[in-house]
Amino acid sequence: MSEKVAIFLDVENLSGWLKADGGETLLERANELGRVVVRRAYGDFSILSVSVRQPELNLLGFEFVHVYHPVKGKNSADIQIVVDVMEYLARIPDLEWVVLATGDSDFSPLFRRLRELGKSVMGVGPRSALSEAVKRTCNRFIYIDEEPVSDGAVASLKTAQLREDALELLEQVLDKFPDGANLSTLKNKMLETDSAFDENNLGFDGFMKFLQSAPEIVTLYKVKEIWNAKALETGEKQNEVLSCDSQSGSTLVEPTIDLYRRFLRKSGWRSYKSSCLWDALTGLKTRFPEGFTKGEEFEYLIESFGRNLTRGELRSMIYIFYKAGFVVQQQQKRNDESILTVDLPKSERVMSKKLDLVMVNRIVQICRLQEVSFIPELIPQLLINSYTQEQFNVLVINAQDQ
Repeated sequence: MSEKVAIFLDVENLSGWLKADGGETLLERANELGRVVVRRAYGDFSILSVSVRQPELNLLGFEFVHVYHPVKGKNSADIQIVVDVMEYLARIPDLEWVVLATGDSDFSPLFRRLRELGKSVMGVGPRSALSEAVKRTCNRFIYIDEEPVSDGAVASLKTAQLREDALELLEQVLDKFPDGANLSTLKNKMLETDSAFDENNLGFDGFMKFLQSAPEIVTLYKVKEIWNAKALETGEKQNEVLSCDSQSGSTLVEPTIDLYRRFLRKSGWRSYKSSCLWDALTGLKTRFPEGFTKGEEFEYLIESFGRNLTRGELRSMIYIFYKAGFVVQQQQKRNDESILTVDLPKSERVMSKKLDLVMVNRIVQICRLQEVSFIPELIPQLLINSYTQEQFNVLVINAQDQ
């Protein structure tokens, strides 16, 4: 018997996502959990942005709950959703899944209480520092994108970041199964660790295909006709192409672009759009002309970029600024805390060229430590800037000499 699922949707908070067919996505994901027996959509339907969503939600079988807001700026749907969730739990004791498509962090206490009651929870909201905290209280989490990305380069970068996060998660979970695990167990553990993991968001139509795309991380094998996976062991050759260094006689791994990305990810280096990094640096310089503490720096970045970047991504951004020398520690202190200042480059291009140099040098150093071949032809895919062949050759030489 399939498990019973209830959906509680805040139309006002998610109107942008619903406009981009978010309702169909929500129902598809809910149907994967079991049989949807409750579909309720909340909002002040006298508001145009809410009322225009009624036709498609009606076709999807949602029941509408009109919630009037007596005070402007206050979303009365929040408390009504909480009341209805608890009521439906009493009316349908065997309700297993509660899908809270609310788009904000105000429901964290409700998420925790539902987990205490033995219920499974799916949350829905934008990718942000706040949603990272909410996500930890959910069994599943759906990220939304209120503003569809039209820039192909930006979309490609975002997909690359999602893939990096997924591979990092895979490595983390594989470490928990040194003797390997079947694919079902592995994926369930990944979802327990990060409820937002979904291989479909990475362009794969199955978990197996996702694993097959990462031969530098995972080995696949069968046990009694059941597919299993384990972390790639040091020296294992079945998923790696090896080449021999003719001068030293040592065996070097022939790398791929994904292997280089993995090296960067494990060292704390992530990919960002150049304009985002420039906005962060200039913003810090403007906000704190006399310097700032580490806490003030992080709070500013959360305030300015937390809607689109997670806390982990923001910490990585800070790390990159330090490594590139754009954020410098001063000798003076404030209340026993070190003071930091921004050493702002002359332009965004100067900044991105320095970041490219530091990043390539990082790959060179890791390749030497790991006894992996350094192949310059793979590097352009990782760079922020574009270069002529001559400029690129100079960049690589400088990175290798540092």
